[in-house]
Amino acid sequence: MTELDKINIGVLGAGEVGSSVLEHYYQSEDRMAGVIGTPVEISRVLVQNPQKPRRVPIPEGVLT
Repeated sequence: MTELDKINIGVLGAGEVGSSVLEHYYQSEDRMAGVIGTPVEISRVLVQNPQKPRRVPIPEGVLT
């Protein structure tokens, strides 16, 4: 088995459920990496309207 540099995750939507997933990820990012043994990164978040205000800040370049 090969070692991973990082695990990339895509999230479909940033409404109620997607925002909750993102909040949980941002609050426990370091702990997840420690448990899994490799960094975990939200690489893309798919939304209908990238300009819509979100309750969770999403880094530029991640929304698609």
